[in-house]
Amino acid sequence: TELLKQVKVLIFVQEEPLEALLKEFFRFHMRAEAKFFYEKKTLIAHLSSVNEFCHIIIIALQGELEEELEFLRQIRSFARESKILAILNYMHHIDIAYYFESGADDIIFKPFTFGELKARLIRLLQEYFLIEKLKK
Repeated sequence: TELLKQVKVLIFVQEEPLEALLKEFFRFHMRAEAKFFYEKKTLIAHLSSVNEFCHIIIIALQGELEEELEFLRQIRSFARESKILAILNYMHHIDIAYYFESGADDIIFKPFTFGELKARLIRLLQEYFLIEKLKK
């Protein structure tokens, strides 16, 4: 858990109930530094202008498929080494491979438990730190 205090997370969310849930999660269950964004253009502007690294970017997607995939590609273009977790509504008719091809490292479907979210974030962090170790 000491390592988690050094982890930086950016979160894009537009739904108030999900925002409250994620704030509670990061305050009590993960204890990582989390910065919230509520507009796509604000997150993209932040990623493109600030020389600040983040380990994980969580994005809650709920719009039109092509628009959301383009948003994901934009995020990936500015945050090449960050791990991206996409939160999606369950959609049985959409091929989730599109999200991975556009830059997501993992996907979680709503509704989810804190345990499932924490497990996915820990796995992404393990992957991130393993890649960093291999670079050295």
